[in-house]
Amino acid sequence: MDLLKLEIAEELGLAEKIKADGWGGLTSAESGRIGGIITQRAKKGLIDLNALRES
Repeated sequence: MDLLKLEIAEELGLAEKIKADGWGGLTSAESGRIGGIITQRAKKGLIDLNALRES
């Protein structure tokens, strides 16, 4: 799951901020954007959230 979040953060241009400040350095809006994209991709069937949660 962390790899997926990092991949999306890179797409949004947030990877350097995460590397510098960690996940806690993100604003709630930035975290929400990452979560929203994960949810959208899961709804489209592009990712399997259940498989990610199990690993």
